[in-house]
Amino acid sequence: MAQDGRCALPMSEGDMLDEGRRTFGRRAWAEAYDRLSAADRRVALGADDLERLATAAYLTGHDAASSDAWTRAHQARLDAGDPEGAVRCAFWLGFGFVQRGEVAQGGGTRTTKGHYDVPMRDCTVMLDNDVIIDREFFLHDIAASRVHAEGLQRIVHESVPVLLVAGFVSAGAGVTLEKSFARFEALPALLVLVPAHLSSSGALGGILSGRLASKLFLGLVQPTARPNLEARRDVSLAFLLAVPVYLVNGIGAHVVARLLGQASPGLGYMVLLSLVGGALAILVVVAVAYYVTVAAYRTGVDPDTYGIPIVSSSVDLVGAFTLVIGMSLLGLP
Repeated sequence: MAQDGRCALPMSEGDMLDEGRRTFGRRAWAEAYDRLSAADRRVALGADDLERLATAAYLTGHDAASSDAWTRAHQARLDAGDPEGAVRCAFWLGFGFVQRGEVAQGGGTRTTKGHYDVPMRDCTVMLDNDVIIDREFFLHDIAASRVHAEGLQRIVHESVPVLLVAGFVSAGAGVTLEKSFARFEALPALLVLVPAHLSSSGALGGILSGRLASKLFLGLVQPTARPNLEARRDVSLAFLLAVPVYLVNGIGAHVVARLLGQASPGLGYMVLLSLVGGALAILVVVAVAYYVTVAAYRTGVDPDTYGIPIVSSSVDLVGAFTLVIGMSLLGLP
């Protein structure tokens, strides 16, 4: 029964499989695993769908299901006369065993209908005395180079516009500092603090954006206006990490300035300025990291391509403002 009181008709095998493929295509791994595993219980999946199931299972922590799907996909590739595909499945099956510490199963020679060694690095792979991989490249696999070229083209197409925007936003940080340069010039130790403050804020934003992107694809974080519990945990982690980072920045900037013979307002003021400016910066970092990552996920673009550059450039601009505001609050010249 649906929540609105209407009867929800069960999905057919075909609909369930199609939905599994769609969710896999948009990298919603948890949903893809649910749909594909449900379809697998009803119908015999082909090799392509078994590989999708194995991948989604691996990325959602269902190790046994992943190994089983890779094994069946390997057999399906062999039955279809696709030795290259069989070796690929065997590699990922062995890789999963090695990742879980099951070295006895993950390494060495595996005996099945086809006999092969799992390739781990620069090597030649043979299947039933025929060379299948020559130094990690599939023989006669021109399609692979096309896939790489298309992937590179997509990355360039997505990255160039956002990097241009990020560059313009970062330039705003220089304008902000230039207008307040007289205040920084009076106490050069403040200029020593600037790069540490900006880079630390950007790094914290990048860490948060990356964690959120991974958990969105795993289905642990929902792309909603209000962060769910798992997202709030990552936000809390960012705040916790910020405290020692900005504390060390303040101390380090004061020590470096004194070693270079530059004027400093004092260790206490430097630490307070770093903490106050950091507190203001991290508020913006968290908001930008969360909503940019969610927006990228919901529009179907790579959050890593958009999220981290936008977070970093925004922090460059906002971070400069937060230091100036902190100086004003502490009464520094």
